[in-house]
Amino acid sequence: MDSSQTKTKTKSPAKKATLNPTNEASDIKKIYEIATGFWASGAIIAAIKLGIFTKLENNPSSSDSLARKLGLNKRWTEKLLTACAAMGMLEKSNSYFSNSPTASQYLVEDKAHYQGAFLLHLGSLWERFGTLSSTVETGTRNDSQTTERTDNESGRSWILSSHNVAMSGQAEALARVLDLSGYKHLCDVGGGPGTYAAVLCLRNHSLQATVLDDPEVIPYAQEIIEASGLKERVTVKPAQVPFHTYDEEYDVMLVSGVLHGFSEATCKKILRKIYKALSTDGMIAIQEMLLDDEEAKPLLPALFSLNMTMGETYSAAQIMSWLYDAGFVKAEVKEITDGPWMDHVIIARKL
Repeated sequence: MDSSQTKTKTKSPAKKATLNPTNEASDIKKIYEIATGFWASGAIIAAIKLGIFTKLENNPSSSDSLARKLGLNKRWTEKLLTACAAMGMLEKSNSYFSNSPTASQYLVEDKAHYQGAFLLHLGSLWERFGTLSSTVETGTRNDSQTTERTDNESGRSWILSSHNVAMSGQAEALARVLDLSGYKHLCDVGGGPGTYAAVLCLRNHSLQATVLDDPEVIPYAQEIIEASGLKERVTVKPAQVPFHTYDEEYDVMLVSGVLHGFSEATCKKILRKIYKALSTDGMIAIQEMLLDDEEAKPLLPALFSLNMTMGETYSAAQIMSWLYDAGFVKAEVKEITDGPWMDHVIIARKL
């Protein structure tokens, strides 16, 4: 037998073309930044879970000292603090770490604009993005977020995440766009912890509000409403939004960050029920992040849609068509220019 026939086959050398360096380094860098984005989010979420920002508030520490106080591994604490400093969340001077102004305002527990619950909630969603290829192949999502939230910590983060978003400036931005002068009774449908209802009542002194949401949300909403000093003007009631039958009439209905969680058929059902519950000349206001009617943008709504199991991110044209089908008139879209999360509110009237 020819010796050449007994040789093990090896892969061919790389083609010469692949040895030529690319001249598009900026494009490659963009890909790398996107692909490593979870490194940064993982680091900041870990720091929140470990209480690092809260512990460092007004108390700069070396990594060794902080590790001892929190019962952490010294080597890994140093690495995590360095990463947070590189992101601008911490500042380092003479081996001491301290909070940056951004971290001090948004990442320290019990601060008014704390965003920790929202970021922890985002961190709990990693599983569904880590297995996204399987979901796209099968159309089935199998992760802990598709089942009932029995984990107290993740459930608390999920409920309070909407409070964090509202307090980030989103509620104030909505209040500036939404003219509620002359309205008396607002119903916040799926209102979560009631933050939007509270802020809108604070900005409109003649307004009263009712917040409707799942029973497990109610204690958090009651706590936030009481802390805001609006217990006499804001009522909280348990309700499963798609199945709820309204037992009173309202002149304005707020649907904030709700529709993206449901299918098109369920959204239509919700809007038909709201139409019936509104008084004559009543108004509906739908706050959402919206996809462009024609193009695949903006990026955040497009990515956010991948997070939704039953629903998705919808366009203004889709939502307005549902409103008209339900009987609403004079639908218009208003941009929330300074809102950090949701970017539009769609307003329509009942004849």
